[in-house]
Amino acid sequence: MTEDTNYSRYNAWFRKVNPLPIERQFRVFDNYFRRNYLAYMPKTRGARILELGCGRGQFLHFLRSEGYTNVVAIDLDPEHVAQCRGFGYEVSVADMNAFIPTCEDASFDMVVMNDLIEHVARTEAVTLLEAIRDKLRPGGRLFIKTCNCNNPLGMATFFSDFTHLEGYAPLKLEHLAAITGYVDCSCSNLITYPNIILIDPIYAALFQASWLWKRIMFTANGKVADRVFSKGFLAVLKAPASP
Repeated sequence: MTEDTNYSRYNAWFRKVNPLPIERQFRVFDNYFRRNYLAYMPKTRGARILELGCGRGQFLHFLRSEGYTNVVAIDLDPEHVAQCRGFGYEVSVADMNAFIPTCEDASFDMVVMNDLIEHVARTEAVTLLEAIRDKLRPGGRLFIKTCNCNNPLGMATFFSDFTHLEGYAPLKLEHLAAITGYVDCSCSNLITYPNIILIDPIYAALFQASWLWKRIMFTANGKVADRVFSKGFLAVLKAPASP
């Protein structure tokens, strides 16, 4: 069975267990990405952005809603690609390991991997991140979102999906960034806000209290460097300022 067939069947199964119409997902994810990503993104709306594994287009919709206009994306699933193209996004059917070498060096300001790195085998992750680094402009950034193995719910997310191959905690991803030539890797907690006036601060306080308790427990057991404890986390890796 080929990898493409595996993911095509996986995506068909996922749509059954997550039947929420994509238009409603767009509204939910726009708010989520705005709260968690926007502060780290290029200020110039003409920045060149590549999304690897764009899925049903949630992040592409967010980029458009924020005025980013120079965006391309790829995905393995032809159905996902056809759906994204139907919304007017520039998306191609491609495997990232074959697509990235065809891109010009230093041609992107930002590359995005949402819920993708956990599908990459350990033996391939180093080569992949090095290849992406070469395609980033000096000081460009790679965004990686993945489930957090510091969090029991993150561990449950990792082990609930047959296509997940490698789990990450922030320190592990920081290590991967260092050995693949990035000059900085900043990891942050991710929070889902309901976007309801007066309710959002309550959600934020509850999440912060949960993270503080986990940090206390980690510190009590000798793991003083850990600080990111949300179910999923965002890592922003920075390419060198010069080749």
